[in-house]
Amino acid sequence: MEFKLNNALVADQTVLLVGIRYEMQTSDKVFTYALLKAAGLWYATGTGKEPQGAGWTAVERWLVAEGRIVEWVRVLADARPLYDRTVEARLTTLKP
Repeated sequence: MEFKLNNALVADQTVLLVGIRYEMQTSDKVFTYALLKAAGLWYATGTGKEPQGAGWTAVERWLVAEGRIVEWVRVLADARPLYDRTVEARLTTLKP
């Protein structure tokens, strides 16, 4: 089964983790890539050949090119704030 995604239903700031295996490799190693949707475009981690500022159609082509096999996809949800200067600034201005 090939991985499909309705890009129109995916909000900006969504992060997908994608496990990819290469059919030509001799091991069963699965490589993890992160995909971020920002301003309607997708950005992927990697060594430089991955989609950067691409539409979903280009990402789909990349996912199956060069013998890539998508083993799994996970969506990161419930991101907890690590730092938010705007919230901190508002809190300090509310103090007497």
